[in-house]
Amino acid sequence: MAHLKLVALSVILAFLLSCSVIQTTAAQEAALVDTVGVVVACCSQCGMTTFGYIATKICGPNGCCYTSHLGNVFDDCGAYTFGGAGIGDCDGFDIGPIDDSNVQVGLYHGGTDGAQIDSIKFQVVNPNNTAVVQTAECFFENVFLDGTSFIVSEPGDCIVF
Repeated sequence: MAHLKLVALSVILAFLLSCSVIQTTAAQEAALVDTVGVVVACCSQCGMTTFGYIATKICGPNGCCYTSHLGNVFDDCGAYTFGGAGIGDCDGFDIGPIDDSNVQVGLYHGGTDGAQIDSIKFQVVNPNNTAVVQTAECFFENVFLDGTSFIVSEPGDCIVF
């Protein structure tokens, strides 16, 4: 009888250890979206005033998140970074382990003042929010968005570093 209890205890202990290994692995692979950046093209009237807005959809292995309106005043050649509540559902979203082949960004424009956005970049941090794990940047060169319009990155448009 004592031997049977010892075997049962060993099985339970092995199960608990395997669960902790799985949780540790999952935590190491977690990549939480921390900031979203917008890079405006360097050309005359590529920026945007209060009559337009942009939003993004960021996708990775664990699904997609939406930033809602990132802003509406962007200067020519400007670079802007948003974080916290300013990036909507993407704040702390676990996008998963990303690489060049599994990241996609949709860029949406609304309003009457168009913009030419060169790229959208985002940074992911580890679950403890203590270090930037990776940065992804998706390029939309030479595309002017106006009115209600959008563009989605294609394979090869995004790099992860």
